[in-house]
Amino acid sequence: MVSSYYYDGKTEPDVSHKIAFNWRKILFSIIFALILLSWCFGFTGKLIDYYNLLTEEAYLTHEEKRLYESIEHLNSEKQNLNQDWYIEKLAREKLNLAKPGEVLIKVVPSENP
Repeated sequence: MVSSYYYDGKTEPDVSHKIAFNWRKILFSIIFALILLSWCFGFTGKLIDYYNLLTEEAYLTHEEKRLYESIEHLNSEKQNLNQDWYIEKLAREKLNLAKPGEVLIKVVPSENP
């Protein structure tokens, strides 16, 4: 216990227990703040992961819809390939074929519009 005399003869009060108590408060506050910060950073990481999963889910849902539409188109194409008129149409358009006796006319666009 530290005691010194004031000029009026009274002794100085002992405040060492108050200082120690303040250090305990500060230490507890620092530990609490560190725990809170680590929890917040962990929670923030989970939020980022959750956002990334939502984004990926939206992308995959869109991709699934696109693939189903592609399947429908391919099924339609498959059904049409069993019909003679469609095969003839593809042969004329893609392969530039013609029936015997037909004349192909090729239109060349003019250079000056």
